[in-house]
Amino acid sequence: MKRIIEPIENYKNEVKPTLETEIQKMVQTKIEKSNIDLEQNKKQVAEIDETTNLILSLSKNKSLLKTFRIILIILGIGALILAISGFYSLTSTVYEKPTLFQLLATILGSTIALFSLFFTIFYLNKKIKGINLSLADETELNKKLIDQATKSIAAFCEQFQPEDTLEILNRAVPQIKLDKFNTAKRMSEMFERGFPDHSFDNDITTRFIQSGIFGENPFMIYKINKHKMSSETYVGSIVISWSETYTNTQGEPETRTRTQTLTASYTAPKPSYQFVDILTYINESVPSVDFDRTVGKYTTERKIEKKSKDMNIDFNAMSNIEFESKFNAKRNDEIGFRTLFSALAQENIVKLINTNDEDVQGDHFNFWKEENIFYITSDCLNTNFDYKNKYYSHYSAQKVIDKFKKFNENYIKNIYFSLSPIMAIPILQETSLSDLYTFNEKDKISYQEAEYLAHSIDPHQFFGKDVDAEVIWKISKSDNDENTIVTGMSYNAYERVHLSQQYGQDGEWHTVPVIWYEYIPIVASKDIKLADLNGV
Repeated sequence: MKRIIEPIENYKNEVKPTLETEIQKMVQTKIEKSNIDLEQNKKQVAEIDETTNLILSLSKNKSLLKTFRIILIILGIGALILAISGFYSLTSTVYEKPTLFQLLATILGSTIALFSLFFTIFYLNKKIKGINLSLADETELNKKLIDQATKSIAAFCEQFQPEDTLEILNRAVPQIKLDKFNTAKRMSEMFERGFPDHSFDNDITTRFIQSGIFGENPFMIYKINKHKMSSETYVGSIVISWSETYTNTQGEPETRTRTQTLTASYTAPKPSYQFVDILTYINESVPSVDFDRTVGKYTTERKIEKKSKDMNIDFNAMSNIEFESKFNAKRNDEIGFRTLFSALAQENIVKLINTNDEDVQGDHFNFWKEENIFYITSDCLNTNFDYKNKYYSHYSAQKVIDKFKKFNENYIKNIYFSLSPIMAIPILQETSLSDLYTFNEKDKISYQEAEYLAHSIDPHQFFGKDVDAEVIWKISKSDNDENTIVTGMSYNAYERVHLSQQYGQDGEWHTVPVIWYEYIPIVASKDIKLADLNGV
């Protein structure tokens, strides 16, 4: 299999164009298989857009008319008050000559009030009623057109399957092979090399897992949720007031009111959760070296020279000073580090860190190694890698195509660049795991995969009530071989009041209530068929 020598150039010159071509070919195949009439669908979409725009226009006109009606009613009420005031003034001064204001107030007020009344009743109300009827008709027509268009391309939408993403990835980046699901044997491969097993840790649950092979070595995207009990400080306050007598500047006694805000706090336990997205990769080529680098944590050439001269530190600067400066890794074995990071590897890493364009995100990764396991955290991992639950349904075939194209381009780009620090090191593609596991659909799924599948469960349905915190899902064996025991652990929050005594400047003690929440653990377990969760 062809090796990836320079990750960025390989993506731009081979992966990206191949990706575009393969997606186009796959879409064209689905168009032909479904016998969809794209031109007819475009006409349907144009009709839907036309009715949608008309609905928006009618809704806008209706909103304007209703606003105008409110203004007119307010104006009419004001004019009526003016007319009544003018008329009352006229009748109160019947033996005097009426003023111009009295006459204008009575006549204009009455005229405007009557105009507002008749214009609202006989024009605005009828106009709004007519728009409501038109809106109802257009909305019904719009729904009918959408239903017709959706049904007309249903066969086309059904052509898109989760396996499409695997097929496209296999053609665009043949060096990466994804497992259809994570198996117990794949996890054993990880555990045997020192990857921590969280299966029996009730504070950690697997949110997502995707394993596979890069070159001839296994990797895994592993997203977990870590629970721990922390605390939160709640604050309450009241305002107190009192009167006091003081002497003013004229030497006279006066009374004034003073106020003070009394605050109190109360600290109580509260669950907290940490979401961790990590990529792990196993390679046994240079087991002696461990290293650790942090994204964005650079050093200077001067500091590198100073460190090299320090006889108390086992450190020899690499020939590529920019690599040494920007990768800036702590390591335990200089010879092993040089074996791993050859001149080409150093150059590739520097390019990954420096390049920031539409394809490459620049310095986006933390990278460390412990014995035979490489670990990466990256912005590229903060994406939805769940291709299995990706469904395409719409009334517009073009929007389905665009959605399919965008998802797969982003998916494959993010997987590629998540692995790019590994790709940058040529020696890692020259070795193969001695007992590399080959995925088999007949193998049992791992506990981690089962935990991930359990996240599709509705907590309200599972617990029989709402929960007020994250759910930690755990898996255990059932007496029934076809079932698995799924356990969910969460909390319900109950409002409480803590009464705190605070001393005020008025010389009195006051009770300050502090509202806080008590988190009560809730646990439930059920026998569930995993097939009911995902069909695995």
